[in-house]
Amino acid sequence: MRVTFRIVTFVFVVGCTLASPALIAQGPFTDVVGTLPLSDELDSRGNLGGVTVDRLGFIYVANFRDAVWRISPEGEVVTLARSLYGSSGNAVDSRGDLYQANFFGNTIDRITRAGEVSRFVDEGLQGPVGIAIGDDDTLYVVNCSGNFVARVSPEGEVSRLADSDLFACANGIVFGPDESLYVTNFNNHDIIRVTTAGEVSKFTTVPGGAGNAHITFSKGFFYVTKILANQILKVSAAGEVYPLAGSGQPGHEDGPAEAASLAHPNGITVSPTGDVLYVNTLDGEFRGSRPARITLRTVELVTLTDVLESAMEEGGLAVLADAYRSYGEDPVRGREDTVGEMIAFGYRHLAGGQPAEALEIFRLNAEAHADVAAAQYQLGEAFRYLGQVEAAVGQYRRTLVLEPEHGQASARLVQLGGGE
Repeated sequence: MRVTFRIVTFVFVVGCTLASPALIAQGPFTDVVGTLPLSDELDSRGNLGGVTVDRLGFIYVANFRDAVWRISPEGEVVTLARSLYGSSGNAVDSRGDLYQANFFGNTIDRITRAGEVSRFVDEGLQGPVGIAIGDDDTLYVVNCSGNFVARVSPEGEVSRLADSDLFACANGIVFGPDESLYVTNFNNHDIIRVTTAGEVSKFTTVPGGAGNAHITFSKGFFYVTKILANQILKVSAAGEVYPLAGSGQPGHEDGPAEAASLAHPNGITVSPTGDVLYVNTLDGEFRGSRPARITLRTVELVTLTDVLESAMEEGGLAVLADAYRSYGEDPVRGREDTVGEMIAFGYRHLAGGQPAEALEIFRLNAEAHADVAAAQYQLGEAFRYLGQVEAAVGQYRRTLVLEPEHGQASARLVQLGGGE
């Protein structure tokens, strides 16, 4: 992605955390909305289901009727099922199987990558919509009609995790950075936090009225679709709300995110790399009975990697630190979790025969995240790779101060003769 900049007046709204309805303007980096060309039409009749993605980057789109499709990152469409009953939210487990909620049937189907459909849950749900899957493949399902969150074991056993008056047609669900679940309400503009112990509290209020549809999370921020307001909003881990995409008018115009138009965005997911959002929108009458078509829109998120690549193309290694700090000083993007992104970026340069650039990337990452063991350890690995043993030993020791049980750092110290 080529980074573009815009002049903007920053507007800071005091108290825009935890249930404030105000929006905060973003900084001078421009995200871009596009449309993914598809090899086949995705049919609907005025409604939209969920969207999810697997670790290979394949996107799954449901139509809130009978169908769910698998779409490659290049737009090749495969129909997975035509036997569903209100195909709503969905999610992919560690094996690559798709779990598809059936809103009208009060069921969940499991669909293998080969398209084999079997019933996974057939009782205990009431209007299931969004699904989140834990590391152990436990499903967490929000129920719009019943206003509760269900927990479903990998064997298909259903139990109620949380009931609360705070739910108002619970619709979307995702894990947040604190391992709690975050639930969007369709019938009001609140996001609800649910711990894995079932404790329920209000997290924040998303402006724009009712119609919070689905939610996803990437690098420290939630992304929420507003199906009635024709927008996507960005929410920090502290509950601050920022505009992301959509002018508010329904349409299909691509371009700079806030000026682009979206028609009833509903399902939303993020690519495995964390830099592209996929959103299904409607080309036709919303909640109508006439045939309509689902359009798959993308939001390309400017990343720290984009900024650094663009800067180095222009000025080489000399401008790398300034570009890094410029991004970090942005009032919104500077709060992203970029540790893993920069580690991957650094190794790309090592593998590409650019050790000086790699070392500077690891150094900037460790400097900006002095309390993160992974950042310190990987700087040590870069020093070791470049033969700077004393510097590497120092980094491994910093790592162990932050994380005494870091086995890899301990092993490296022994290997380099720096162990106690």
